[in-house]
Amino acid sequence: ASLFGSMCKPIANQTISESEDNSKTISSDGDTAGARRTLATGTLVSGISIFFLICGLSLTFPQMQSRRDELGCDALCYGSMTSVRGALGLVGTALIGR
Repeated sequence: ASLFGSMCKPIANQTISESEDNSKTISSDGDTAGARRTLATGTLVSGISIFFLICGLSLTFPQMQSRRDELGCDALCYGSMTSVRGALGLVGTALIGR
């Protein structure tokens, strides 16, 4: 089992039984240790990915700001750049197929 493939598996087979007073009981025949490991692994992977995202943005944002300042880019220019970036992202996504 891979690291990412095991995160979406069901925890255990569960059965729902209904008693005489119409109350439902859910019983599980699996252990919760596996579910806790899966949760811990998923939390660790997502925490690491967010860490790298913020590190990358902290490196690129100052450079982008200084470049906009050099070019004398105002709010209209910045909005145009954002629109072009979004359009290029859509075109790239369509070409790659993801």
